[in-house]
Amino acid sequence: MEGHYLSEANLYPASNYSLHKDYLNKKLSLAFEPCSETLVIKWAGAVSSEEIRAGYKAILKLVEEIKPHKWIIDVHQREQIKSQDQQWVLKNIFSQALRLLCRDIFVAVVLPVQSYQTLVSELNGDEFIFEGNLLIINHFLYEEEGRRWLEDVTLLNKI
Repeated sequence: MEGHYLSEANLYPASNYSLHKDYLNKKLSLAFEPCSETLVIKWAGAVSSEEIRAGYKAILKLVEEIKPHKWIIDVHQREQIKSQDQQWVLKNIFSQALRLLCRDIFVAVVLPVQSYQTLVSELNGDEFIFEGNLLIINHFLYEEEGRRWLEDVTLLNKI
């Protein structure tokens, strides 16, 4: 799908356009696909704690603007981040997203198999519930698997 490159001040309604934006010298790429209503977040390379925070601040700004309830977070090309940065994302970003959207959010995380245990061991669960809405995370080795899961949960959610 062709993306439209948009400036910070020129975001169009998600129902009409797709968008693609790069941040942090292309270490972070954000795209919205209106046909699947999916926010695609891709990280690459080594990222510092400051870059993690700046990147997720940009993500939350976009979430507030377009209100996506399906996300793909692809970190298979990103180097391992510090445990405290991972904790910060889990405790702060996901709970803020739930508060912004006030609906269930489905997150497909694409990560290398060696990173899975680190992610799972740091999940608590309290961050993933707000006023009866859930943030549900599933992990995958490949983006296509995540996309299929997001489509399946969307269909199940409509029943």
